[in-house]
Amino acid sequence: MKLPNSISPAFIEWLDRGGHKIELKKNVLIVKKQFSDGVKRSVIPFERHEIKEFYELDEYLSQRYELFLKQYFNNGKGFIQDLHLAMASKYRKAVMMNNLAKVA
Repeated sequence: MKLPNSISPAFIEWLDRGGHKIELKKNVLIVKKQFSDGVKRSVIPFERHEIKEFYELDEYLSQRYELFLKQYFNNGKGFIQDLHLAMASKYRKAVMMNNLAKVA
């Protein structure tokens, strides 16, 4: 399954709220979640400084994405807007902290 770039921030925020740990590495976004039978680890590959129209999802994230879409259809556009705003707020905070670190 492929994740459209336009909805990817909302999906990542949704995963975060669902207890997934999100890590950004060189050319991959790592998604982990602890379950009773172990840790589930998935990755979303990407190229830095290159925005793609779609990103490939593995089997686990494809299942999560299907659940995300069901919630989107059940809750409407406001569901996505709230997630996008939350992610934008996190981004602004990270940029601010980065700029403060440069000054210190």
